[in-house]
Amino acid sequence: MPTANTTPTEAAESQGAPTGLQTAVAVFTMGIVGMVVTTALYGPKENSDRALRLIDRWKRNPEPASEEDTAPIRRRARRK
Repeated sequence: MPTANTTPTEAAESQGAPTGLQTAVAVFTMGIVGMVVTTALYGPKENSDRALRLIDRWKRNPEPASEEDTAPIRRRARRK
């Protein structure tokens, strides 16, 4: 039976190492969030209001869907 020539430590390191793309996405996301929060706190009133509304949309528990959104059959029929 063939066996692998890697040690348990090498196998564990290769499983969880982040790639360059993952790092870039994380940095980009943190930058966007930072800009929105900074705008909400220190920006002009109009931009601050927009940023705060955007932050509300990012919440984990969004507002319940309206009745129209929960009836896909009616929406599909209305499109035709």
